[in-house]
Amino acid sequence: MDIYSGLKQARLNIPMEGEDDNSGIPTEQAMVVVDQPEQDGVDEKEKPVSLRDKSGKKPPAYQAAGKILPPREPDGGVSDGEEFQRAVAILDSGQADNYTMAVSALTTLLDLSHDIYYGVELMKNSAVIRQLTFCLDGDLSDASTSASRRRLAAGVIANSIQNNPTALEEAQKSWRSYLPYPHSESSSGALQEYAADQEFLSRILLALRSETDPGAAKAKVNALSGLVKSPELRDALLHLEGLETPLQLFARAGEEWEVVRKKVAEFVTDNFLDEDMGAEVGKWPTKQQRMDYACVFKPAETDATVGDECWVYHVMNYVLEKEEAEEDDGWSKPFLQMLRGETEKLGKFVHQEL
Repeated sequence: MDIYSGLKQARLNIPMEGEDDNSGIPTEQAMVVVDQPEQDGVDEKEKPVSLRDKSGKKPPAYQAAGKILPPREPDGGVSDGEEFQRAVAILDSGQADNYTMAVSALTTLLDLSHDIYYGVELMKNSAVIRQLTFCLDGDLSDASTSASRRRLAAGVIANSIQNNPTALEEAQKSWRSYLPYPHSESSSGALQEYAADQEFLSRILLALRSETDPGAAKAKVNALSGLVKSPELRDALLHLEGLETPLQLFARAGEEWEVVRKKVAEFVTDNFLDEDMGAEVGKWPTKQQRMDYACVFKPAETDATVGDECWVYHVMNYVLEKEEAEEDDGWSKPFLQMLRGETEKLGKFVHQEL
């Protein structure tokens, strides 16, 4: 303690008189090692066995879509779910024969079918699939009124299955449940399903070939494009006729068919030529491309058709017509380039002047 301030102070550890100085005493710094008992195997903790592994059951197959929930409904007013049920009820009843009611129902479904949930619900209803297919054909004699119904029906199908593989699978299940197809006891289930797929595509192609309205034709091409996103349906289409029907639409004369020609080019590119768009290249064209006047399309003739071997001929003629008119549509030249590239790669191109 400081006698002047009265405060305590620390002092250095210096031995004072009467204290022993132990700084020079040697200290023991040896280490004691305790023997551990030996362990058999690797020193790792055993991982607990899950209940699934104990049961021996495999997990369910993964589905990218997961569980598709209905959209959340707004408070107040008529909900989308109620509008959806009302429209489906019309198509699923005799009221569908009434043109005004059918158009009203299709207009509602055209908007709602963009939603993944409603797209799946529509395509799993075989009665709705039947009615939509019927509306695709319709009464071609009265184009001024029935064309809108055909366009709406095609739009509902296209919207429902676009970027919605679950809806496309449900659609296949639906038409396979009711379409007639020849079968016997020896026919396998896979063969019967393939026959049903071909029958459904045949009806779509027939409705497409007979279409006289460009707007409805464009919508039908869009629906066909959505259908062939299924590898099974793509193979069925190529086995049926290749791409003859889309080419017949492309080869139609008239400025009003310009929008259809562009849509057909997009259909071929997205599904058969451009891998970046999900196309499975190498499957088409399957026929040697002809470059002679046997490919000239004469729609005035009875049952006039144009073969799948005439794609390069017609697209090249169209590009030449645009060049002569000094018009650039921005899509036909790239389309011709991709088409020729694929035909040459597959050895299906004949180098011959027009």
